[in-house]
Amino acid sequence: MADQQGALGEYLCARRGVLTPEQVGLPADPQRRVAGLRRDEVAALAGISREYYVRLEQGRDDRPSMQVISALARALKLDEFAVRYLVRLATPQAPRPQAAGPLPDAITGRLLEQWPDSPALVLDPNRDIVASNSLARALVPESFQVGMNLMLNTFLPGARTRHPDWSGLVSDHVAALRFYSDPTDPRRQEIVAQLLREQPEFARCWARHDARPFSDRTFRVPIAGVGEVELNIQLFSLPVHFGYELMVVFPTPGSPAASALAYLAARGTGPGVTPTRFSEPDAPTR
Repeated sequence: MADQQGALGEYLCARRGVLTPEQVGLPADPQRRVAGLRRDEVAALAGISREYYVRLEQGRDDRPSMQVISALARALKLDEFAVRYLVRLATPQAPRPQAAGPLPDAITGRLLEQWPDSPALVLDPNRDIVASNSLARALVPESFQVGMNLMLNTFLPGARTRHPDWSGLVSDHVAALRFYSDPTDPRRQEIVAQLLREQPEFARCWARHDARPFSDRTFRVPIAGVGEVELNIQLFSLPVHFGYELMVVFPTPGSPAASALAYLAARGTGPGVTPTRFSEPDAPTR
């Protein structure tokens, strides 16, 4: 992994590597041997010299002007969130992600307690679960326990069958991990190192340097006594705690999943919200 000084160049290299000439209006060349765009092509598209662009990629100039940043964003077809990430890499004074810590505040915990009929949990910037309510833990006990990590849980046995678009789920978690987390945070480094060693799909996604918030999606889950149902996931950012997200699971109104979730809630699921700190020795790290 590159340090902060070389992060800009690594990002530019990765992003030009995932574009094709056709995507940026250049003619197709069947004899082309280079994957993605060449450095001189990006420089031309951005209206800067090749020599200057090479310095940026090599980390010999990591403080381009906002004009150059905007030109590079256009050349590389970056979306809104990718532009924000690029600005963060290229602007020393830009706000940076903070190292993850305990549950942001008691208000968040009290909020989860008010939703006995909706599975809900809070994620920190590293995708660790720092709080979850009883219904969430009862719904997916192997993944929604406090202290577990949703990025790591994506590779647990059964995750592929639970999510119709498993590859998309991996890609979304990887992009959110990069977008929200602090590269210097030891917990993030631990997660990334483990998955780079063990999971080729993670390595493939991580090399793309996608950076964006998690997108809403559906997933399938078996409920004892009912069977398998499909539920929706939606995430909400906590405005004053960058990188923390509130995740809510909900059914389509009137669907079998709505009846199944009501049945699970009516069975009773024990005490309410369970917050924790990851500094506690007994916190699970799976």
